[in-house]
Amino acid sequence: MNLNSQLFSDPSPYPCIQVECENPRYAAAMLSNLGSCCSEMSAVSLYFYNSLLTRECFEEYSHCFKKISMVEMHHMDIFGQLSLLLGTFFCFNYYFPLFYFYTVNFYFFCQKPLTSYSFHARLINNSI
Repeated sequence: MNLNSQLFSDPSPYPCIQVECENPRYAAAMLSNLGSCCSEMSAVSLYFYNSLLTRECFEEYSHCFKKISMVEMHHMDIFGQLSLLLGTFFCFNYYFPLFYFYTVNFYFFCQKPLTSYSFHARLINNSI
């Protein structure tokens, strides 16, 4: 696999990070997306974990997991900026191993955060 030609994220630019006003309810949703057990923080740590597990025997996969974790870090940054703009202050309790669910079940790993993000999107749309 030639990793130089692989894309690990959509090349389109991300939308501008902006809010109309502070909103504690939206800020709480963004904080959940940023650092809960099914969040960008957990995605970064899980992709990094997978990169370590595959490094020795599957170097190319390891590289892919590492690149994807970097994309997830960019998403973390976006949710963090939105949280601050929405008027919240946050601090991380840094790594606590039992907080994250390490799995080899890739479907579960992807599905859980998507369900959470969809819920937050509906919450915001319903209150507009």
